[in-house]
Amino acid sequence: MAAVKFVFVVLVCAVGLWFAVEIVLTAASFILAAVFGRKEAAARKRLNVGRAVVGFLAELGAAALAHFLVAVCAAVPKRKRTVALNIRTTPILLIPGYFCNRGCWLVFARLLRRLGVSNIYTIDPKPLTGDIRDFAQQVAEKVDAILSATHAGRINLVGHSMGGLIARYYIDRLGGAAKVGVCVTIGSPHHGTLLSRLAPGTNGKQMCPESEFLTDLNRLEHVNKGTRFVSIWSTFDNMCVPPTSSVLGGNAENISLDYMGHLTMICSPNVAKLVRDRLNK
Repeated sequence: MAAVKFVFVVLVCAVGLWFAVEIVLTAASFILAAVFGRKEAAARKRLNVGRAVVGFLAELGAAALAHFLVAVCAAVPKRKRTVALNIRTTPILLIPGYFCNRGCWLVFARLLRRLGVSNIYTIDPKPLTGDIRDFAQQVAEKVDAILSATHAGRINLVGHSMGGLIARYYIDRLGGAAKVGVCVTIGSPHHGTLLSRLAPGTNGKQMCPESEFLTDLNRLEHVNKGTRFVSIWSTFDNMCVPPTSSVLGGNAENISLDYMGHLTMICSPNVAKLVRDRLNK
């Protein structure tokens, strides 16, 4: 009995510590976003305090869950998946963002399946601090493997945060335009995020505004590539600063949300429905 109590106390302490860390990290991200993005924030409409508090709490919960799932998936090797041949629905590849893996997509994939979406795949770009161009090459190999196994003609890509930049580089520079029907990005810093100045790794530097990588990538932003682009972004994004960095030019469809944090978007049934509807157009 004493052993059970000890284990219970340890678990409670561990959960409490986990949430304490998440509170600090989430609060810090919003504070930094407010500081770095104060010029653009001054031009926006007045903040609704009540909705902002709800948005913060939702982001806190989403962050705690996402980071836990990412940690679990990092510790547990990915199982080899047996792919059914000649699947009629277009395959979907979910691409995670900075310092994330397939774990961050577990909730979103479940939401998509509840909406009738199937044939969903994920990828774990490695190493975590690597070059976005190398991640795009990994996506290229994954896409070829999926198309070969399913006998599908094209694939759809959904990228969160940095995952959207990976998807765009693959489409623009590695021949993906001929293989991708729709590319949906969620909270992606297409024109950089000021918070990346604090981010370690090659990919962190590449997401700085006006970096060599983004300058090169955005040269083709207004070119019609044959792939339909959709950017879903939030004016309340605590990681993409300023939030309007997520707006894509050219023929892209841009959908703005309010009071929804960076990770909340990939835990949201409403965002999942938006993605489902855009993929089915």
